[in-house]
Amino acid sequence: MTEMKATALLFMDHPLLGAGLGMAEVHYPHYAPIVGGKVRPGNRQSHNLLLQLAAEIGLIGLGVFIAVVWLAFAGLERSRKRLAARDRKLWGLVCGLELGLIVYLGSSLFLHSAYIRYFWLLLGLCVVVSTAERAPVLIRVLGRILAQTAMQLRAQQ
Repeated sequence: MTEMKATALLFMDHPLLGAGLGMAEVHYPHYAPIVGGKVRPGNRQSHNLLLQLAAEIGLIGLGVFIAVVWLAFAGLERSRKRLAARDRKLWGLVCGLELGLIVYLGSSLFLHSAYIRYFWLLLGLCVVVSTAERAPVLIRVLGRILAQTAMQLRAQQ
């Protein structure tokens, strides 16, 4: 609790842009005696993803993070509804990814940074699955753009 309270004080001192990446654990020794509780030696992390993000990157960065997670959930939800009747195996994968994201975000309220790379991997998988059906359309559009650019370059020569 001391780490979380110290991180909250750091956020209150730097609410808009935060104190900077990695600075919550650096400022812990300064804020920990103020909040009371057991003060452990050394640099300590807050053990709360949202609180640490708020303290380090401020409300602006936290808003961007929440928007990215929300967009991942929205894409998964669209995919889940679309695949419910067509492809049950892929539907199950989407449900599992959605559940995995919910479980990670729930557990990140207590311990997060030891497993943050798995969060980014999970988020990447969520985006891939939610855009899998649109990928062929994107490839065709990019192909057309490249063909038009090549034609324009040949015309200029």
